[in-house]
Amino acid sequence: MKLRFSKPRTLYGQLLVSFICIIILFSLFNGLLFSFFQSRLQKDVVANNHRALIDVAERYETHIAQLKALLNTIYNDTTVREFNRQLRSYGADEANYLSAYRISNMLRADAYNPLFYLEGIIVHYGIGDFAVDQDGSSSASDMFGRAYASPGYSHSFWRDQLSSPSFLTLYPARSFLPSSDVADGPAILPISLKLPGEEFQVIALLNVDKAMSAFAGKAADRSIAIADNDGRMLYQNGLPEGDIPVFKNGSDHLLHDQFYWFRTTTADGLSYYSTITYATASAELRQWFWWSAAVFVCTLLLATAVSHYFSRRIKKPVDRLLAAAAGQSSRLQPAAGSGIREYEAIESRILHLMEEREEVQGRMKRHRSILTSYGYMSRIKNINEDLGEWKEFMTTETDGSYDLILYELKFRGDAMARLNIRPEHASLAVREHIRAAVERYCPGSHTFQLEHHQILTVVRDGRSEPISAMLAEVKELLDQSSSYCAVTIAVSSRFEHASQFGHAYEQVRSWAGQALPKEETQLITAPRELPETPRLSEKEADKLASSLQAGQAEAAVDVVEELLERMRESGAAVRQYHEVAEGLAAILTDELRHLGDEAEPQVGWTIRSIRREMAACHTVEEYRSQLARLAETVAVALSMRTVSGEAPVISRVMHSLETGFGADISLEQVANDLNMSAAYLSTYIKEKTGTNFIDHLNGLRMAKAKELLTETARQVSDIAREVGYHNVTSFNRLFKKTTGISPTEYRRLRQVDAEGKTG
Repeated sequence: MKLRFSKPRTLYGQLLVSFICIIILFSLFNGLLFSFFQSRLQKDVVANNHRALIDVAERYETHIAQLKALLNTIYNDTTVREFNRQLRSYGADEANYLSAYRISNMLRADAYNPLFYLEGIIVHYGIGDFAVDQDGSSSASDMFGRAYASPGYSHSFWRDQLSSPSFLTLYPARSFLPSSDVADGPAILPISLKLPGEEFQVIALLNVDKAMSAFAGKAADRSIAIADNDGRMLYQNGLPEGDIPVFKNGSDHLLHDQFYWFRTTTADGLSYYSTITYATASAELRQWFWWSAAVFVCTLLLATAVSHYFSRRIKKPVDRLLAAAAGQSSRLQPAAGSGIREYEAIESRILHLMEEREEVQGRMKRHRSILTSYGYMSRIKNINEDLGEWKEFMTTETDGSYDLILYELKFRGDAMARLNIRPEHASLAVREHIRAAVERYCPGSHTFQLEHHQILTVVRDGRSEPISAMLAEVKELLDQSSSYCAVTIAVSSRFEHASQFGHAYEQVRSWAGQALPKEETQLITAPRELPETPRLSEKEADKLASSLQAGQAEAAVDVVEELLERMRESGAAVRQYHEVAEGLAAILTDELRHLGDEAEPQVGWTIRSIRREMAACHTVEEYRSQLARLAETVAVALSMRTVSGEAPVISRVMHSLETGFGADISLEQVANDLNMSAAYLSTYIKEKTGTNFIDHLNGLRMAKAKELLTETARQVSDIAREVGYHNVTSFNRLFKKTTGISPTEYRRLRQVDAEGKTG
């Protein structure tokens, strides 16, 4: 008996066979692709591991840079330096140890900051062999022999570092023990800062194991090491025994003794190494293979199930259509020519279906409202709202007129920070207040949270009077919180069809964008014609550029304020202010291109901070304040350019000292006048002149005091006050420290010299 393959004659059978054939073809294609790319998978494993090492290195480089900045701030702190001068002037026994208490308090916040991963911060003074950390002060021998004991970093080691010419140094990680009777302690990587010629140093103890767990994530389970640019190993965890192999020709990975070695070098000269065994890489490849095989099998089964589902889904409507056309499914008779019984039956009944077309069209017209309600629902479906409100909205009749009310929230960042409330949480509270008011006046309405700054209310078949009363109450409620959040309420026109929902939403969004820059809650019920957005004239643009280049911040601010005043007088909308502010910010920051590589990183940080705050502005005064800050920052940065070997910022500092040394002048005051941080200005003055700010100030005061002692007969206390010292004892002590003799003796010797020259 000869077997013959019978081709399926049903629609379901032919669809299912077609789907399965397509699945088989795609499966064969995927198998060929897998075979082709299998040789490249191991390279991907290697590349992923190297990428993970680079990520760890970048995080460590950023963290070490933050610690360097922290050490520099502590090193240049006035209290730290003043205590060193006390030790140098009076010795360890006569120093004011209240200053040590203040230093300890200052260190505590940074030492206990969990984001720094520090075990401690120590200020080690060579004079008196004294040390201060976040927990108190003691002798250096006690501090390094008991509290921070380490076999590799003894008291004598740190004492020797005071005489070294090092600037900022990273030392190899060692185990630090809290006391001698503890068997083991955490791996600590010391980082020290000491300027040449100074008698003290600041030491930060980084818990490198804790930091590795935070920065490396899953990579922390692998072997990782850090070496400095001299090849000295700073930290290692689980590396294979023996020396690190040589990476040839700049390679970033190699296979050595059944280990894959990876290397990356950061900008500060540190080299990072990690290893995985060859077996691990192969295991990852095998794991990927089995996962791929499992996914492939699941995909194949799912595709078969989906094919079955869609085949039946396509077949069922045809069956229903045949049943409706025939009136009784048992009457269906196959006809010749098609090969599929269902379509052969449709062909025999087509004339009858055409006769029923008018009846079907009438039926569809009667159900048109249902179809439009589905369109309405699909537009609303993207709104982010809780499930209960959504279910209620879905089950409510969607026919009839409706109004849309859009509330746009503009939170004040500083006010929200004082309240310690996140904007998204505050917006939920605002929504609940609005929802309660809406339910009282317009029952059956729905209020949704679109974004954290947008709330939408849909009022169906609402009358004007309740809506107006509801809006008045909501406005009064929101006005009470205007100092924390500015709100614009836009009320749409009356719409009759659900299909117009998209147009209604775009209408209220457009109207809300026409709000004026005011702190009060604004209610917009109709559009207004916006004025043309003003721009800087060519003359104003030239004046702005020349003022910035000359470092004349006030002139630059005048140009900005004139433009904002024109906008205020014309009645410009908030969105126009934002557009103009962004344009001015681009013009101002573009002037910094003249600095090139001379631009200080702090200038960029300040500008980015100002532009972030500018995005939250809502009033004319807020835009004026932020743009003025930006113009002043750019002008000061441009004034710091080096011209003919002179640093203009140093000239301005010296001028401030020469004209104000007799007053209560301070580094913070001068830095504020220059729109700079005190720590940065202190480092800048030291770098440019070789002398600290306080030494410049004391030098000018001592010179003026000598002049007055020689040329006048005024009392020493009067002279001390005139040159800026309100405490005569401090003046006498500093004068004697500078000249070697007291002010009275200096005056007497000068008089004797003058008489000798006269005689």
